[in-house]
Amino acid sequence: MATLTATRTGALGRAESLGLRFDWLVLAASGWLLGGLYWDEANGVLWYQLYCYYYGRNTPFLAATKLLDTVTSGNYRAVGTKSGPWWYRLNDPNDQTFLHWKTVNFWLTRIPASARPDLGGRKFIIGASVGSIAGAGNHGPGFHAIADLPPLTDPPNSVIPNGLHLADYTYAGPQRPPNAHRDTNYTFRPGPAEVEGGVALDAPGTGLWPPSGGTGFWQMNLDQVNSFCWVETETRHGIIMFGRVNETAFRRVVLIILLLAGLGLLA
Repeated sequence: MATLTATRTGALGRAESLGLRFDWLVLAASGWLLGGLYWDEANGVLWYQLYCYYYGRNTPFLAATKLLDTVTSGNYRAVGTKSGPWWYRLNDPNDQTFLHWKTVNFWLTRIPASARPDLGGRKFIIGASVGSIAGAGNHGPGFHAIADLPPLTDPPNSVIPNGLHLADYTYAGPQRPPNAHRDTNYTFRPGPAEVEGGVALDAPGTGLWPPSGGTGFWQMNLDQVNSFCWVETETRHGIIMFGRVNETAFRRVVLIILLLAGLGLLA
């Protein structure tokens, strides 16, 4: 009788015979996702964030590719020089402690010129909400301001230094719990783990918190923001985030547009 262990061992053996390392197998099965995109018109370059949602080690978070007008076949165009990848704060692939990429891997957007003096001249926002690991990343829509996009001539595996933390919902921040505050219209269900050997639903490590004192808390990745856009016109300005806010934990999820309070975007 075949067992899961035997099947997995056999599959790994076959993969390794093709030259694939186990880490790459883990990455391939860990949910590769596309984060932010930014078109650099001056250089004809597409900047992008590609990340591995379930991966528990440090990885790069940013790369760029030059797009050409050269037709290859049909509607396809050729690509030119590929730049990067860049890491955030630390480029140690063996790190399993800080996982800085999880705080900035969802979006990349340019800061309007009018707002840059307030941010020390910084030109770009990078950020993310929580990923798959409760202790890593932002427990809410966190974002940092960085000086600029890195030079395309940087050698591979260069590091982008720590940015200005404008919204920090990580355990490195001062707030406890680190979760962003929200309304209280959700039902928190405490209790034992749902599977043998699992974590109790109300254990701090889950990232799930009941309302307290009239304040609700961002519910791990049941609440989620995946996109970030800074709008600046003559009559409207503000930040739009697209995502969801969970109304009843483990049951009903409502899609919404999240607006940062006080920016008057829809006034």
